[in-house]
Amino acid sequence: MITLRQTFFYSIIFLGTYLVYVYPFEVLNYFIFEESIFKFSSLFFTVFFYFLIILYFKSHNTFFLLKLFVHAGMGIGFISFWIVNLGLLIHNFYHTSPPSLGTICFLSIFTITIYSLINGKMINLKSIKIISSKVDEQIRLVFISDTHLGSNPKKHLEKILLKIKNLEFNFLLIGGDFIDSSSFNLDDLNILKNIKKPILFVSGNHEYYIKDYEKKLKKLNNYNISFLDNESFKFKKINFIGISDNLKLENKKNMLTN
Repeated sequence: MITLRQTFFYSIIFLGTYLVYVYPFEVLNYFIFEESIFKFSSLFFTVFFYFLIILYFKSHNTFFLLKLFVHAGMGIGFISFWIVNLGLLIHNFYHTSPPSLGTICFLSIFTITIYSLINGKMINLKSIKIISSKVDEQIRLVFISDTHLGSNPKKHLEKILLKIKNLEFNFLLIGGDFIDSSSFNLDDLNILKNIKKPILFVSGNHEYYIKDYEKKLKKLNNYNISFLDNESFKFKKINFIGISDNLKLENKKNMLTN
């Protein structure tokens, strides 16, 4: 039986599918070909894309084209959503030529997408100094996050480790979304054994999208990674606290209490 909470959840996903995967390109079509934004085909494509997205997350499917459609489509669609809405505002207030405005929106989407893809592949170091009266000695930490191994290959992790290789630090902290695909081979994490410092990890939401995530998260200890699953780790006067982002577990608890 589908609960009210589940109905609301899937309705939000359906609306998000339309706004991100369909609506922006209907607006571009409106600008360039001066056709109606809301058509029957909009509903058809929304339903079709919605079931593809549900299939991807529910089945833990690792088919490359499906994964590319879901992840890349989400990113491009999000960028497109804001650009076409800005275009609509300009069109309504300044009565700009629709085809010209459509071309500008398309080129803007293309340019920002390419820039985002290139910038996402770049690995830069940023130094942050935190001063606290509670800590009376210098402690150096390296923090990395959102590596998305699976969507990104093993080489991406190798590049990150090469960047921090010559740094002096006490701990390596790994934030959420470390792994995001069931196809990722955990043995590729053996490279982390070369780091002779403690590695602390806290999960994000993407870890819980992968198949058999419970088993795989437990295996992280085999690769020199300490998973702080709603746990803490004390080092001198610093207490590291890991808060897991396990939405699936929370949803199960909510369903049990409803």
